[in-house]
Amino acid sequence: MDENNKISKQTAIREILEKIKSGKVKMKSRSYFMLETAAIIFGIIFILGLAVFLSSAIHFFLHASGLWMLPGLGFAGLKIFFLNLPWDLIAVMLISGIGLSILIKQISSAYRQPIIYWLAAVFAVIFSLSIIFVQYPLHQKLRALSGNKNVPLISGFYQFHGQPPCADSLVGEIASTTEYGFIVAPPNEQDKEYNIIVSPKTNFPDGRKIKKGETILIIGNKKEKNIKAMGIKKFDPGEISLPPWPASCPAK
Repeated sequence: MDENNKISKQTAIREILEKIKSGKVKMKSRSYFMLETAAIIFGIIFILGLAVFLSSAIHFFLHASGLWMLPGLGFAGLKIFFLNLPWDLIAVMLISGIGLSILIKQISSAYRQPIIYWLAAVFAVIFSLSIIFVQYPLHQKLRALSGNKNVPLISGFYQFHGQPPCADSLVGEIASTTEYGFIVAPPNEQDKEYNIIVSPKTNFPDGRKIKKGETILIIGNKKEKNIKAMGIKKFDPGEISLPPWPASCPAK
């Protein structure tokens, strides 16, 4: 058995040498492999940085817009939450993570491990680094810069994403209480108030103890100046870095 294996190896070596001599197989220099490895490492670092940046940006936009509060308002809030997610950023981040997994697998000694293991490990690293990354006010500074100056790429990126949800939602301060609910004044609509109608079916994830002067987020069905509330949640303006309601997204 060992003799047969030895003969097979010698035969294979002779065939390879003959192909090299005939020009069918071209030898690649050591510098080629070094450049290839360097290119892969650079690609890994670049894609990892991109994925971490996008993951932290998604986190920032969800909090800056108040979108992260919507799932606590029941099915209606959950529906608006999914409709307003930055799916373009999520898609690019996922594609980056998959590409990163493939690149790492190419140069790793454990390349025979299933790709699903690499995906799990890579996304765990991305999310861990993004949690650290969001502790620094980079996105806040970049968005402030984009609002003051027309910076290529940055201005469009931060002005397009992170806007408050437009569908069936309203942010405003309670001006007074009524028999059926509240009178709410949106911060960007002067001399305009909405009558918020509360029913036993209205979802209050923070409890029903809401008083005059507090800012709230309302999900509901609007008809003229009346809004039949499906969910009401306290809204802390200090946690929101963007205007509660931009001019391009009028209250419904």
